This record gives sequence, C-alpha cells and structure tokens, in this order.
Amino acid sequence: SVSEIQLIRQQLAQSDLPEGAPDWVHQVRGGNLGAVPDALDWNNSLRFAHLVDGYGICEILGLGDPFEFEARTLENAQAAGTWTGGPAVLWATLFLEHRRWRTAPIDPYPEMVDLLDRLCQQLAGSLKEGPKGLDQLIP
Repeated sequence: SVSEIQLIRQQLAQSDLPEGAPDWVHQVRGGNLGAVPDALDWNNSLRFAHLVDGYGICEILGLGDPFEFEARTLENAQAAGTWTGGPAVLWATLFLEHRRWRTAPIDPYPEMVDLLDRLCQQLAGSLKEGPKGLDQLIP
C-alpha cells in the first residue's frame, strides 16, 4: 500500500518541469513540499498543477473515470463550499480543473475562482501538514 504523500513523491519524480515555472515549483518538483506558497491560488497554480498526472492519480487511487470524478468533486465543493480529499486527491482535482478550464469557452466566473482558490489553499495546507494524519495508507 502507498500513502498519498508517497504517491505525490512518485509523481514528482516522474514529472517534467513545466517551462517557465517559478523557483518554488522547481523546489516542489525536487521534493520540497514545504516550498508551496501559502498564497497559492488559481492564477499561480497552473505549472504546479501539472507536476502530477491527475489522470494517473485517479487510476491509482481507484477514483473512477477522471471526468466523472471531477464533476462529482466539483458538485460537492459547490454545495459544501470546500473540497474533499487528501493531498493527492486535491492535487489531482486541481490538475483536472486546470484541464477543464483550459478547454472551456469562458474564463471561470468570480465565485468559481473563489472556489478554485480555496482548492489551492486546501492543497497547500494539506501538503504542509504532511504525514500528520492526512497521510493515511491507501490499500
């Protein structure tokens, strides 16, 4: 079994560094999860989001079809005002949201940006907390 943090570390080890990535993204790719800025938000998270393969994480974690998972997760977040999941699930969600909005004919509306910013903040927080409690084992 593998933990979500271990899964993230495996993903980072296999990732390519996105072109034009800021220094902190280089640090995260190198394994320093604490380099994720507290001010992580939707507008500065694109290159960071693509350090992992959100499709692969969905498959490894058994979350089902990535697009169905993303739709369910988004619907729940819109209802609850908060996102669910550990660090790998949140990171996969951020990856999938960036993919979704890249192909959308419009930009996210302000309330959606607020919700996406919350996703970034939750992910940054869960990565900084590290193995304390959020690092449950995945069967």
